Amino acid sequence: MSVHIGTAGFSYKDWEGIVYPADLKKRKIHPLEYLAQFLDACEINTSFYGHIRPNVGRDWCHKTTAVNPHFVFSAKLYQGFTHPPRERSRLPLSILKSIPKKKIWRGKAWIPSPVKGSLPQC
Repeated sequence: MSVHIGTAGFSYKDWEGIVYPADLKKRKIHPLEYLAQFLDACEINTSFYGHIRPNVGRDWCHKTTAVNPHFVFSAKLYQGFTHPPRERSRLPLSILKSIPKKKIWRGKAWIPSPVKGSLPQC
């Protein structure tokens, strides 16, 4: 078993000058590149709110592995699986398109029928 040490997210304004050097943006260094020098993991918080564009994910992977080839990400499960549903019209369009009009409420998530099973609570 391996243990990875990292942060829950990486893009926080109040980290500038504390976690990251104050001039990180001026030096054109991405926060993940900086973190990968010292840590080997990062939780992706944005996946909680919607899909991550593939090109963005690839960019993050390239930036981190260039500095630390053992760097890993964990993605937070989308909130639709872990929280009570919001109004259908307020969901992100990418998620909205993937939910059939006929759905079943099971525990903490809307599960499109005929899918059955349990979901992790994150």
